[in-house]
Amino acid sequence: MVEEISVILKGPGTQDTTELSNILTVMTELKNILEKIYLARVGGQRFSQNDRREFQIRVIEFRKGSHIWGIGLLTTSASAIWDQLMTGFEALKYLLWAYYNGEHAAAKRNDVSKGMLTINVQGDGNNITISDRILNDLAPHIIKMASVLNEGDVEEIAIANTKTRKYISMNVREKNIFHPTIREEDVIFVGDIQKFNKKTHTGRLIVHPNQQVMEGEYGFKSRDELGHIIIDAMKHTHVIIKGVAHKSFAPIEGGKVQGFTIRDIRI
Repeated sequence: MVEEISVILKGPGTQDTTELSNILTVMTELKNILEKIYLARVGGQRFSQNDRREFQIRVIEFRKGSHIWGIGLLTTSASAIWDQLMTGFEALKYLLWAYYNGEHAAAKRNDVSKGMLTINVQGDGNNITISDRILNDLAPHIIKMASVLNEGDVEEIAIANTKTRKYISMNVREKNIFHPTIREEDVIFVGDIQKFNKKTHTGRLIVHPNQQVMEGEYGFKSRDELGHIIIDAMKHTHVIIKGVAHKSFAPIEGGKVQGFTIRDIRI
């Protein structure tokens, strides 16, 4: 079965010629996305020889004088892969929008055994059901593809199903949404200081379960004057830590803690 897909670049920078790196980025990331969806469907981690025979992406058309490429998705599950690309992109775009606006998107697991999520899209009353693996796999490639968007150059990327006319797109006005930055959030939690370097004022700590911050081990930095307090706190397994959590975008968690800046400790 063949699913024909058009890849379209629009903008002032695509009128006559286009920067080769932009084309390569868009096509490479689309290839990565389609391959990741296929592997998620078959439950694989990498392509076997049989997978390469079953799943192929081929360029079937290049329109001279334009910036439209036609590719053929050759596999028995081509239609389902396209549908999951549409759904995954819609879900990811909403989650990125929520993260950008400082909101928490409602995502819950509706089938733990199959790793399925239901995402409630606020405002239009719709729910999106998507595999958490596909959502996580798509995120870095969609974000990388969006890096091509620049005002005065490539201002829109569209990927369309030639037969159904359905498409996904991203444009330069939305670029900030697709470029999630590290966010800071004030937090208070109970933890255990594991390691501390007096010279660099950095270390490792454990967040205990059932709190505002997800349990686990994280890195931290602190103000210089807290050094003696932190050393004293290491004698205890449960201390109250007040500080700032540095969070990056994560599709399912919304914001994933990368580390902390400690401002105060209570023993």
